[in-house]
Amino acid sequence: MIFFCEDCGTRNSLTDEYIKQGIVEFRCKSCNYLNSYPLPGTERQSKLEIPPPKKGTKPLTNKKLSKSTK
Repeated sequence: MIFFCEDCGTRNSLTDEYIKQGIVEFRCKSCNYLNSYPLPGTERQSKLEIPPPKKGTKPLTNKKLSKSTK
């Protein structure tokens, strides 16, 4: 596959070994810029999986804690 560097525009020919979890990461052969591209049509799996809350528990909220000043 051919990918272009986001920084300098150099054409980089890559093999399938650069594809991991639907993302292509490579360093440009010309400028050494680290490029990262999501591949169309692939789902990226989240590394963090949050289990659903247990029955009978209250969901977490984002209430800001107020500080009292004297």
